[in-house]
Amino acid sequence: MSISTVSLVLNDKALDGNVRISEPTIQYVQRIAREMNYFPNLSARAMLSGRTTIVGLILIEIKYSSSQLPLVQGISEILKQEHYSLATGILTEGDLNLELEEMRVMIQKGFDCLIVEPSEALLEQVADTPEFYNHSDRIILINRPSVAGLASVKVDNEAGGYLATRHLLELGHRRIAFGGDHCSVDEAYIRSLLSSTLDRFRGYLRAMDEFEADPIAVEDAREVVDLLPQGVTAAYCSRSWGAVDLLGVCLDRGIRVPETLAIIGQDDAREKRVVRPRISTVNMRTQEVGRLAARMALEVIEGEIPESVVLEPELIVRESTQV
Repeated sequence: MSISTVSLVLNDKALDGNVRISEPTIQYVQRIAREMNYFPNLSARAMLSGRTTIVGLILIEIKYSSSQLPLVQGISEILKQEHYSLATGILTEGDLNLELEEMRVMIQKGFDCLIVEPSEALLEQVADTPEFYNHSDRIILINRPSVAGLASVKVDNEAGGYLATRHLLELGHRRIAFGGDHCSVDEAYIRSLLSSTLDRFRGYLRAMDEFEADPIAVEDAREVVDLLPQGVTAAYCSRSWGAVDLLGVCLDRGIRVPETLAIIGQDDAREKRVVRPRISTVNMRTQEVGRLAARMALEVIEGEIPESVVLEPELIVRESTQV
């Protein structure tokens, strides 16, 4: 076999463009490679091509947010099509120093692009962080707004909070509790909110204000049951896991959903479709975010400058809000 034929087969390019290598030849080269226990030397390939064909992924957490799994799936689907690998770093839990270290390691290893879910602390000082800013042409942000010229892909969280709350208001509820990170009403309107859940809180406030309803907020969605004596009849759980947690407490205490308490959640993870009653939620299109982030990463690798994307969330109505 010629070097070019073997190279095309081993690089999965035997059928690309005008190349036409027969199927028996492809199988023959692949069989010999397996028998020789051959695998490509990525370092040597990177020296020749200037690429490692590896994209790095840095996430804050996946322990509680099952919605992150479709995100990884979406990224993997696109990278697989282009024969790229995905390397996931250590989960940062929002630790600024760990975020910077993970980025530094991936950049030093020559990863072609990084897809990063940054903490609020990192975003606030991005322009003053050389490890981040100096390599901005190799970084795609996810689930966060674009800052300092970095491209990002996210869903409009404020719109999600507004959609969820307006749905409950249109059903006639006026005492609606917000479960999740929040701040004072004044702070919500005067400062820029980089946190996804705080953005959702701003959407909640906007809807409540339109219907002249008073806001009620707790950090932990499970605390909503303690507000029932105060006339609360509905809850918007702004964290991915909040609605399921609240539903579990309601079942333990014999509180009927949605008859006594209507519940709407965040993200359309599988558990919201399999519990009973099934949970109304705001679909944040997580898998689509992953696909778009991967495509943007590939554009960066090809020397293009991708534009940031903000997707609109989708309201999904199920039995937890409808009797």
